[in-house]
Amino acid sequence: MAFLLKFLFVVFLIGFLLREIVRFILPRAIGKYMKNIQQQQQNIYNEEKAGKTTIKSSPADKDDKLRGKGEYVDFEEVD
Repeated sequence: MAFLLKFLFVVFLIGFLLREIVRFILPRAIGKYMKNIQQQQQNIYNEEKAGKTTIKSSPADKDDKLRGKGEYVDFEEVD
């Protein structure tokens, strides 16, 4: 009978400790992780916003691409 009481007490104590760990430590750990991710995203946004301008293609590049493909015809819509 004493063994059963000790076993139940240990199970209850372990359950209580796990509940307290989940209740106090886990939210703080998740909050710290979320704050870190938010800071990284903010840094990425600020780097992109800093005035970097990129031009993906220029008219000269377009002409080079069309040279070997024949003549370009601009079509007009007829009513």
